[in-house]
Amino acid sequence: MKNLKLSAIIIIMFNITLNINAQVTSDSVYIISKTDDMSGKTYTYMNKGMLIINETQTIGFKLSPYIKNDLSMPMITAKIIGIGSCHETDEIIILFTDGQKITTKSWNKFNCDGDAYFNMSSKDIELLRKNPISKIRIRNGRSFESYTGEPKDGEYFIKMIYQLDNKITHNQ
Repeated sequence: MKNLKLSAIIIIMFNITLNINAQVTSDSVYIISKTDDMSGKTYTYMNKGMLIINETQTIGFKLSPYIKNDLSMPMITAKIIGIGSCHETDEIIILFTDGQKITTKSWNKFNCDGDAYFNMSSKDIELLRKNPISKIRIRNGRSFESYTGEPKDGEYFIKMIYQLDNKITHNQ
């Protein structure tokens, strides 16, 4: 009887360990909150962005949500490669699997660093919260070149906004 109880406890502990490890894998999307020891300032960001890139890795973009310390997401930032050399008033079109779209233009100043910042309205956030993404296109506002790609994880923003809504962060 004692061995049976011990075996049951070991099995339960093993299952708990598996569940904990399954929650944060290399494919997981999670929010990191980090406080700088020197300044005392807290930074909040995702562990990874959404990468949309061609097979030769020469054209594409990385989307990252900009997360404020109150866990709101007022905008998405993009780092763009191979879609024109300089950027201003770039356009992003996010197509969802149900056919709905978000279309907005970047607001940041002219730059040749591949940076674009897209504000998200409350309606946009609601679409991102509930709908898987089918495709995303970014069009350069100067050269009018564009790239359209499909995300590997169309539910990236659904998972991320769930964590924002439920105040789930990982401290580092």
